[in-house]
Amino acid sequence: MWKNEAFHTAIEFSIFVHKNQRPNDCEFEEVSEYHKANYENIKRRLCSVDWQTILRNEGNVEIAVDCFYNILYQIIHVEVPRKKKRRHGNSKYPVWYNRQIKNLKNRKQKAHKIYKKSNNNENLQKYLDICNELNFAIDTAFEEYNTKTENEIKSCPKNFFNYVKTNLKSDNFPSSMHLDEHVGNNSEEICNLFATFFQKIYTTFTEQDRDRDFFEFIPEFPMDINVNQVTVHDILHALKKLDASKGAGPDDIPPVFLKNLAMELTAPLFWIFKISLETGIFPKAWKSSFLVPIFKSGKKSDIRNYRGIAIISCIPKLFEAIINEKLFIQMKNRITNMQHGFYKGRSTATNLLEFINYSLNAMDNGNHVEALYTDFSKAFDRIDIPMLLFKLQKMGIEPGLLKWLESYLTNRHQIIKFNGKKSHPIQVTSGVPQGSHLGPLLFILYVNDISFILKTTKVLIYADDMKLFLEIRNNDDINIFQNEIHIFHTWCSKSLLQLNIKKCNSISFSRKRNTPNLSISLGNQNVEKCNRVRDLGVILDSKLNFNDHYNTIIHRANNMLSFTKRFSFNFNDPYTIKTLYVAYVRSILEYCSIVWSPFQTTHINRIESVQKQFLLYALRKLGWTTFPLPSYEARCMLINIQTLEQRRKIAMVSFVNDIVSQRIDSAEILSKLNFYIPSRQLRNRNLFLINHHRTNYAKNGPLNQIMTIYNQHCETI
Repeated sequence: MWKNEAFHTAIEFSIFVHKNQRPNDCEFEEVSEYHKANYENIKRRLCSVDWQTILRNEGNVEIAVDCFYNILYQIIHVEVPRKKKRRHGNSKYPVWYNRQIKNLKNRKQKAHKIYKKSNNNENLQKYLDICNELNFAIDTAFEEYNTKTENEIKSCPKNFFNYVKTNLKSDNFPSSMHLDEHVGNNSEEICNLFATFFQKIYTTFTEQDRDRDFFEFIPEFPMDINVNQVTVHDILHALKKLDASKGAGPDDIPPVFLKNLAMELTAPLFWIFKISLETGIFPKAWKSSFLVPIFKSGKKSDIRNYRGIAIISCIPKLFEAIINEKLFIQMKNRITNMQHGFYKGRSTATNLLEFINYSLNAMDNGNHVEALYTDFSKAFDRIDIPMLLFKLQKMGIEPGLLKWLESYLTNRHQIIKFNGKKSHPIQVTSGVPQGSHLGPLLFILYVNDISFILKTTKVLIYADDMKLFLEIRNNDDINIFQNEIHIFHTWCSKSLLQLNIKKCNSISFSRKRNTPNLSISLGNQNVEKCNRVRDLGVILDSKLNFNDHYNTIIHRANNMLSFTKRFSFNFNDPYTIKTLYVAYVRSILEYCSIVWSPFQTTHINRIESVQKQFLLYALRKLGWTTFPLPSYEARCMLINIQTLEQRRKIAMVSFVNDIVSQRIDSAEILSKLNFYIPSRQLRNRNLFLINHHRTNYAKNGPLNQIMTIYNQHCETI
């Protein structure tokens, strides 16, 4: 024990350090080299198969899929070479180490042992010579790797950004991980712990849990939504659009293989898809997916701090992508305008613009806005499938397609992949399929009926993020808001969606000195009242002045700029450094910028200061000294970038063009754009008439700014 003294008190503390998992270097796996496949031979073999006779005559989609894969795997076995490859992440050496360096490291270790045993100067000198040779080889290899990486940003950007990601965060796992009191000490044990954890996410409801009578308020739509066929053109188009850089799913067939054989594979896929739709059966072989754990935050050793990313086989994903496109076209007019997620032409920006414009107008009228931000527990994974099918039927899905969707959603299973190990299959008893195209559409259809139960309270939705809000003019509005929140809570319960009330927040948006401190409850629990919320990535404070958001994005951008400087220290090409800045720094400063674009010079300059720091760094790479410097605008021209303020103005003009040309789908925003329509020909040809407002914050609100900027700059931008 350390002796305590009057001026030197002993401090006892503990530090949690986890050891990264690094499996045995000798672990190899055999992989198919599809980029080296003999595609000419494969094409001839596929063209010689009478697919219609083999597949169509079966009439059973399960047998048809088995026949298809048997033929395909036989061809792959002959025409696609295989090799043994070290599993990803197994090497203990940096990626730039070559064989010479590894040999020198071994020689260095042996020389060190010899010197320690002999302890003579001759052996010491041999050891030092090898050390010098090793250091020179490492420096040379590292410099060559940096040069190659820097050049790859133009020829192969994906490889470059993958390298950047490895420096941003580590993909290594601890050698020991735990789930509550259960501990896994090797990859296989940890893999099964993940399987146990992810299995518990899914739920099973009974018929007693389902109250279909509650949903009588949903209007009955005509039973006219159907996808009864997929054409050859649909399949060929989808095959040609595949991203060849993606990996394979459980069937071990990657997109690059399918894309190279698009013409030859269209026929067999057409017959399989046709049989599947005619019989209403989705093949069992396509209901399996891999689930890869991805770290969120907290302790890396705690399995609860991970979420799963699903990897689906490419062919079933292509099939459901075609169905999804056809289904969305027919359903889009039945999806509420309140939903902005997974809907072409809508985004987080349109969601926030509608909300902020509503709130600022209410505040300009001398009132305030009460808002409730909700949070669902594992909403996508816990949807009750029978209840989903019931709601889809009420929305007009024809029985044949409904049968196919039931087959698609049920009897699915997942296999956890971790450090080269695979778990036992886990049953997926609820939810929409992760990693799928159809899953997001089915989810927004499931929550679509929320628009029919709230009569006065406004609601805006982005996927599973919902906010309820109302302009409060008097006490009656307060009562209406609370009553409709109770109705919303009942709807959640009847829809079998679990609210995480601890993560729900309420906030009052107001510029009044004395705003009523309202307490909002969900069920029997009070919702936490806060002064700021993060709404779809934008921080909103109670006064809607965005000061907190400016502080946050400037801090984050400066941190990422520091990383960019460190990472690009050995790079010489300013184009490479600029690419890093645009991807990792400027993107932070421009997310939803049309929503929060500052009008005060102080905030404009603060945001611009981040880019000014980057320019100083980038210009040094071009040989510029600190003084004298040209103007900021001239410095931007040297690097061929625009000021951030200019880019925000361009974004606003582009937004107007997109919404007028209907590339952005928001009837609410379009209705708020005040088009100037003079009764006679005038010199003033502004597109918008800017209304006067009582307050500066309403005058400089996002929609007013957008219209003003468009009037001023539409011809010059």
